[in-house]
Amino acid sequence: MEKKVKKLIGYTPMQHQSDVHKLLNEYPKGTTISVLSRRQTGKTLMVQNILLYYAINKPNSYSVYIGPSFKHCRKSQSEIKKAIIDSGCLESSNETTKVIKFRNGSIIQFFSAEQGDNLRGDTVTGIRVIDEAAFISDNVIDITDHLCNVHNSPTLMVSTPMRKAGRFYECFERGLIGIKGYKSIDWKNYDLSKLLSKELIMKYKLALPPSVFKTEVIGEFIDGDSVVFEEYMHCVYKESVINVKAKYAGIDWATSVGTDFTVITYMDANKRVLYQTKHKESSSPKIVDAVINELNMNYNMQILSEATGIGRVYHGFVIDRLKNGNRLESFETTNTSKRDLIEKLIVAFQKQDIKIPDDAELLKELDLFGCTYNPKTQTVKYGATVGNDDRVMSLALCLHKAEQNKVKYTIIVN
Repeated sequence: MEKKVKKLIGYTPMQHQSDVHKLLNEYPKGTTISVLSRRQTGKTLMVQNILLYYAINKPNSYSVYIGPSFKHCRKSQSEIKKAIIDSGCLESSNETTKVIKFRNGSIIQFFSAEQGDNLRGDTVTGIRVIDEAAFISDNVIDITDHLCNVHNSPTLMVSTPMRKAGRFYECFERGLIGIKGYKSIDWKNYDLSKLLSKELIMKYKLALPPSVFKTEVIGEFIDGDSVVFEEYMHCVYKESVINVKAKYAGIDWATSVGTDFTVITYMDANKRVLYQTKHKESSSPKIVDAVINELNMNYNMQILSEATGIGRVYHGFVIDRLKNGNRLESFETTNTSKRDLIEKLIVAFQKQDIKIPDDAELLKELDLFGCTYNPKTQTVKYGATVGNDDRVMSLALCLHKAEQNKVKYTIIVN
């Protein structure tokens, strides 16, 4: 006997969400709809229900979800599966291939922007959803444009804002001025006090850096280079550096598993970053050997090493094998000490008291570095909004050592 599909009720869109649904119904073909969202206003819930709408109401359709990271994809796939697991419409959900299949033949495919040039899929006959589009590179979005061409399928781009640049910003602006094929909705124009009270907004304002508050809570694009490091592009130099000795180094450790790297930043006596190196060896001993060999190619450096968790273990191995007058010190990283490091780096960029090379990987991490605030614990936490922050943390440690600040850490001298 064929299993019956249950009717589940659980999503009642608010006005700001409902207007997005209406636009999709009004412009079902060839339109890019951009939604500018604040944090904590139901963006994710709306996106998931739009994907479900197409999958359930358009049999044999193929829709894609593109998120900034694998973490976003796993979360959305898991929550959609949980929402329909008892409905009878689910055929399967494969976490490895990141595909949800429905009994009516529809498919939702989840893609991470971290797949880069390898991001390829079938022709979209449902909808392409790009979540947190401001945090996804234009190249990744461009790669998937062709998926919508054959059937002239719609695209929904939803995001909190960043800089006034990039594909999401351009599409949003086109929708505002009425260019054909583009529609835009700004959730800042709605009464969202039920979700973000004035009291909560004030807490965010007092706790967050102004640019972060403007993008995350108010929902406006900024003119700066990054939501945290607003002026870092003024500190970029492009000339070649030859025969300049490194005086300081900062080490941010990583394990042999996962996606992060062990990164070392080298800086001269004038707080000019000479270069950064990264290591991803197959085992912890190999990581330690590679770092020691690299450090010992230099002379009389003052090195600051992150020494929390695995970093504490690595630090102990390195200290006994340093040569050439190099001195190693440790830094215990906590949420508070990390905040101190980052805020000193913010000030250094604002004062143009530091110089950094025109390194694409470093600049990308600085661009995507973010900040969150937990109103319950009243704590601010800095970190990568997408990807890793290894290069930023290594840079911050190196600067910390160069400035000889008063933050306490244990000194171990070789």
